[in-house]
Amino acid sequence: MAQHEGWNREDAEGALADFLLTSSVLSEKAWSGGTMSSGRVAALLGADNFSHAVCDYAAQHAPVDRVYVWPICPIGKRHRHQDYFRGTRVEWLTGECPVCRASAARYREWVRAAPTFRERHPDAVQYLADPADAESRAGVVEFACTKCGEAMSWSPRSTSPPCCSWCQGGGGALPGDLVIRSGGGKPVRFEAELAVELTKFGFSASGGHGIVTKRGTYIVPVIKPDIVLPEQKVAIEVDNTVSNTWVQNRHDDPDGTADDQHRDQLLGDVGWAVLRIRRPEQPSEGDWPWRVETRSQSPRTVASLIVTALEKY
Repeated sequence: MAQHEGWNREDAEGALADFLLTSSVLSEKAWSGGTMSSGRVAALLGADNFSHAVCDYAAQHAPVDRVYVWPICPIGKRHRHQDYFRGTRVEWLTGECPVCRASAARYREWVRAAPTFRERHPDAVQYLADPADAESRAGVVEFACTKCGEAMSWSPRSTSPPCCSWCQGGGGALPGDLVIRSGGGKPVRFEAELAVELTKFGFSASGGHGIVTKRGTYIVPVIKPDIVLPEQKVAIEVDNTVSNTWVQNRHDDPDGTADDQHRDQLLGDVGWAVLRIRRPEQPSEGDWPWRVETRSQSPRTVASLIVTALEKY
């Protein structure tokens, strides 16, 4: 039984029953539930808001012959106060909202009178994913990426041809290729110093590149590790920073750890190994393919541990 500051579900239903007897307007503004607020009624009944709570209750318990003003129309839409649906419980359950009906009629009339896509945007017809949409009078059509052909959204008023985010992010590179890192912020000081230390060991280390993944496998086309070693095809992720009042390390969170492992798998699918620098106590789901455990924040010390791990790789 739902509880809320001493009230329960039966109390909320009882208050709504009294409300149906005393008011013909089922709106929150007309509510007079005494000490029980409209928000409390919604919470006790598990509804998103009071309007849904009172309409759901009235649809089952209101007298069949009494006319009410319903804040939500029969198809579940909210309208302006002056356009509220008026009718009995049966009419509300089986009827059609006149406001929605009028709106649908206006839209149908607009579609009949609207020009075709070809008439509105003749220069953009060549980019349509479906050539038949050239004669469409609807407002929504799909376009084809000029590089890969994938269907996408695009503004026909744009001055540049349609190009999907995957092609833009990867710049036409193949999965597994390195591209110049853009977005995601610059490498932090520790990562930059760690890259410098790795170069002293003879590695070509870079913090300014990302790796192109397979299309559609991740939320972005390019994964940007903290450091990459192009010759070894190794990506290094520094996860061992300690959370404090000012900085929260997402790698300490189970959801963040799960995302880390997903990224590692995607990079492995395109030929890259991922070495993660983590503290011993950081969470891990299952077996982590490759990790170095240390609490050290010294770039030189961490670089030495990485070199040792690479020698065993």
